[in-house]
Amino acid sequence: MVPFLNEGLKSLGRYLHGELCIVSIGVFGISGMTLFLPVAQIPRTSVFGFIFLYALITYYKWYSEPFSSKKIGLILLEDGQLLLVFGYWYRLGK
Repeated sequence: MVPFLNEGLKSLGRYLHGELCIVSIGVFGISGMTLFLPVAQIPRTSVFGFIFLYALITYYKWYSEPFSSKKIGLILLEDGQLLLVFGYWYRLGK
C-alpha cells in the first residue's frame, strides 16, 4: 500500500519492528489514554495516526501466526473479564 513504509519496516527486521510497536503502544497508546498529555495523544485521522496503525498491522500481518478459534475464544473471555473488573473498579471510585 505504501512502498516507502513497507521498505523501511522490512529493513528493520522482525526484532526492531516489534520493538517499534511496543514503544509506539507505550507512548501513544497507554500514556495517551492515561496521562492526557497533548504530546502523547495523536489523532487517529492524521498521517501520524496512519503510520502508527500501519506499523502495528504490518507487524501482525508479516510476523504473527494466525490464531486458532480456541485461542480467540480465550482472548475474548479474558477481555470480558477485564472489562468487568475495570467497570466494577470504576463504579467503586464514584
